[in-house]
Amino acid sequence: MANVHAGPSLAPGQDCLSRLPVELLLRITSQLKSSELYAVRLCSRTLEHALHYFFLQKFFRRRQFMLTELSLQTLLAFAQHPDISQTLRHVSIGVEEFRRDLKTCYPAETKLAITLTAFLADQKALMANGRAVRLLAAAFSLLPNLETVQLRDRDAYTRLGYGPYKAWRSHGLRRTQKQLGSEGSLLIAQSCSPDFSSRAFSLLVAALAQSKARPPNLKVTVDMPQYALNYLAFDLSPAPRLYVQGSSSEDGVDVYAYAVLAALRRVQLRLQCAYDVLESDKNTSGDPSYHFREARAFAEYLPVRAWLAHCPNIQWLSLNLAEEACS
Repeated sequence: MANVHAGPSLAPGQDCLSRLPVELLLRITSQLKSSELYAVRLCSRTLEHALHYFFLQKFFRRRQFMLTELSLQTLLAFAQHPDISQTLRHVSIGVEEFRRDLKTCYPAETKLAITLTAFLADQKALMANGRAVRLLAAAFSLLPNLETVQLRDRDAYTRLGYGPYKAWRSHGLRRTQKQLGSEGSLLIAQSCSPDFSSRAFSLLVAALAQSKARPPNLKVTVDMPQYALNYLAFDLSPAPRLYVQGSSSEDGVDVYAYAVLAALRRVQLRLQCAYDVLESDKNTSGDPSYHFREARAFAEYLPVRAWLAHCPNIQWLSLNLAEEACS
């Protein structure tokens, strides 16, 4: 049998893709899904080096996390990476919450109920004992180019090349749903508690104050009225300083959010006008405009007015009212 000549072997870094101009290489790889791009970068050091900046800008300029230990630890790990920390400019926090209302649907002795109870307790403790603020502040302090912090209730279906009909969700969501089994998609979903998003927003501002990060953009992008912010979101009371990287002499000094608010240039908020919080007398006059006047009166006295008074440098402001909550 005649010997088949396979041709000369290519030296490392001399594969056909590596010989392409960077512009053409980027044009080709921009059409790839994330898993395919990962594989291409593993082909050779030359390809990895050529695609490194493009890879960072596409996958790590903007990321979304949620209020769980796993997800916030991932954010901190990104912030500690020498390249990702320089690239990450937009941090979103999702309002995913473990469904308290469904916990009672499952017998207490089942493995699912036990797991869900543990997740519920962990998330509640994370937000109540200061650990969420500590992790967020530690991450924010390591992101020198942070421009935008956002609270959102949306999943993106068109970003990052995950492929058709593949959503871009908060870090840790898929893994947590997998731990919960076949019911995972029902047991952790967008926030179901009326105060969850407001407390999450307050934690974000507190973490920014703790970290001394001063992004110019702060956004609340939510669709459902129950996710809109209520009076709990705009707490201006000081908090004791938590230890974060780089803090020393100021440990133990009360921290105010005023410096964070003064640095804001663009603010987008969605507000509840839950007038029932005022516990005012029920409408017995039959006046159809009664609820509107009551809602407007409550909105005028929302703590957001005092909060915005500490934002003297705002150049663009969007205040959206949750219409269903005001109806």
